[in-house]
Amino acid sequence: MRDLIKPILKQVFDGNMGHAIAVQQGTALIEFYCNTERERALEYTRSKLQQPLITLSPGQEKDFEDQKARYVADFLEILDKAEQLVKAKQNAAQ
Repeated sequence: MRDLIKPILKQVFDGNMGHAIAVQQGTALIEFYCNTERERALEYTRSKLQQPLITLSPGQEKDFEDQKARYVADFLEILDKAEQLVKAKQNAAQ
């Protein structure tokens, strides 16, 4: 996950991407990653049970939603810190 988010943060740190675009891209990337992990879990469960499951259990679904929320919160926190560093760098240059 870190390697996927790193290019977005680098662009923010370099001043080439604004907050709104970074949030949009980061959130979309996290959502894609979490959906991929959910599908992998579903395929794993299908193969272990050897039954064509349609959905995961409600507990597993909640775990994936919680994971996505944690990833988004962590990303936003890291993004805020990167933006603070950019502002500090700009103020030091003046």
